[in-house]
Amino acid sequence: MYHIIVNPSSRSGKGLKIWQELESEWKGKTAYQVHITKSANSVSEIMGSLLEGSRDTDGFLRVIVLGGDGTMNQVVNEVPEDAFEYLKIGYIPTGSSNDFARDLGLGKDRKQMVRTILEDKVVRTLDVGSVKIHEPGKNARGFEGEVRSEKRFLVSAGIGFDAAVCESANVSKAKKILNKIGLGKLTYVVIAVGEILHSPQKGVRIRVDDKPEVSRESFLFSAAMNHRFEGGGFKFAPMADATDGILDLCVAGNISKAKFLYGLPKALKGTHFTVKGIDHLAGRKIEVISDIPMWIHTDGEVEVQSDHVTFTCKRGALKMLN
Repeated sequence: MYHIIVNPSSRSGKGLKIWQELESEWKGKTAYQVHITKSANSVSEIMGSLLEGSRDTDGFLRVIVLGGDGTMNQVVNEVPEDAFEYLKIGYIPTGSSNDFARDLGLGKDRKQMVRTILEDKVVRTLDVGSVKIHEPGKNARGFEGEVRSEKRFLVSAGIGFDAAVCESANVSKAKKILNKIGLGKLTYVVIAVGEILHSPQKGVRIRVDDKPEVSRESFLFSAAMNHRFEGGGFKFAPMADATDGILDLCVAGNISKAKFLYGLPKALKGTHFTVKGIDHLAGRKIEVISDIPMWIHTDGEVEVQSDHVTFTCKRGALKMLN
């Protein structure tokens, strides 16, 4: 049985129409059940019901997601640690940024994606990232602190400028308009310029695994990347590999805002590390402490601010059918 979760509001309301165009690919070929999300809590309710229900005769639970990076993020955040063992995921992107699909090279032929999913073979196993968000204002002793919450991510998680862009994009009326005319990526570019001009620059300390601490006196953002792209196609981590158990960190610090604006377009091609002040770090555990609380995002989903985060990832946790 394939359980198909459809986010009808993805791609500015085109999600349901896309599913209606694809349903003929499922009819008469396999057993399936459609779950249409109706609110922000729908994915949680749907996944809770599926995880409590019976699995297929081979012991697996098959979940297919029609939505964007945010919908995928919601799904993986509802899965208990031990449930990844019996979960198989298929993905058909219908979002506006689709960075997860872009990095996997899924292309634009959704009907072909369905055909691949129906072959019921695990095409790849992917790492799942995690970010522990510590209580703000309690980092005086250094790299310690009470954990406020923990969230998973597939694509990336970040603190600072990139999270502020996501927060603004999520409430932007312009995003819906631009998505309808196929210019959704422009939303992030326009908002990014505005955010960079108003972003505070404070100090940061970073520790990667057991290596010596790295510091920046003025800091804009750091993005822990599991995949290569975020923000609708910015190649912030051209060397990232979502199967190696390692997170790649893009850090912007000790750089003027003018120089960062010069370097930002280079990220579309992944050549931004040639700009002094935009650096690459990598490791299995990355801790970031900033002087002030900043917005934090997981796959573009923004909920809280903090001044202390810890990024890790679990290697090969997610079984993908496409």
